Amino acid sequence: VDLLTDELRQRVYIANYMLDQIDVYSIRERRFLPPVRVGNRPIQMAMVNPFTMVVANSGSEAISVIDLESLQETRQIQMAPVPLNATPLFPRSIAASSNAVLFTVIPLPATAGTAPGNGSVWQLSLATGTSFPRLNLGGNAINVINGRNVLRAPDNGSAIVLAEGNGTLRLYDPVSDSFAITRTAAFTAFRGSVSATADGNFFIVDDTIFNSVLAAREIGRAHV
Repeated sequence: VDLLTDELRQRVYIANYMLDQIDVYSIRERRFLPPVRVGNRPIQMAMVNPFTMVVANSGSEAISVIDLESLQETRQIQMAPVPLNATPLFPRSIAASSNAVLFTVIPLPATAGTAPGNGSVWQLSLATGTSFPRLNLGGNAINVINGRNVLRAPDNGSAIVLAEGNGTLRLYDPVSDSFAITRTAAFTAFRGSVSATADGNFFIVDDTIFNSVLAAREIGRAHV
């Protein structure tokens, strides 16, 4: 369900949702290396630094931390406890900036095959081994997001973009440690494809290009 390239080691990491592991393909050797066992239903990965990768486990209330040198899961960081009468939340998407590792959480769908309810944005601390919900999403915006969402960060860690199924686009700024920009109705009919250029100057959501301040230009409609 997710692919991540490790340029330094010439590897491709593959989140194997069904087998609860990260498959590791060596580009140099053209073969698969032994997989890395992680939590239940890994759904997305992010490299925090050249030596550490984190994995959002959508079937357990934990984030896996992987040492890329030894190719071993070194620990699982549990989500902060919620009240017993609260709806359980599970990781959905994860991304790392130069200042913070953010991940989204959503509740399980009420019935199989239906869309999940609204979620929220959490933050992971590798230093303390804890995770906690963000206080807000910028200014007075409460920490509530659409259940269909994707986080993505450029390779240089200069930002994190959050695309939501309702067409809302948010930009996290690691310098101010806040969601500095929010664009509602930024796109329509979200299919779930989100990427970023390495320098953070552009983000692509499905068929629309956004610049570093989330101004949009649809692919193929630019004029010379």
